[in-house]
Amino acid sequence: MEFGTDELGNLYEEVSHTDGVSPQRLRGITSPLVERTISGDNLDRFRRGAKPWKRLKEEILPVQDLISTLYIMQRSKVLVSSA
Repeated sequence: MEFGTDELGNLYEEVSHTDGVSPQRLRGITSPLVERTISGDNLDRFRRGAKPWKRLKEEILPVQDLISTLYIMQRSKVLVSSA
């Protein structure tokens, strides 16, 4: 199954929620990108950072990586300090 512009719109809507999203939910929202294919023109637009894929490439995925890394580091500190 392909991850296309409809799915991308749903992803944008969810990450733009006024209450924000947790690191776990953000990971869940972006996981279909790994599980599905982005093909043809959509893949080319993603690679070039063209609309509507620009926000995903330049904002959402980098923030998701940063938040996940910080969350993992924080969890590691908690686990080490409680050992």
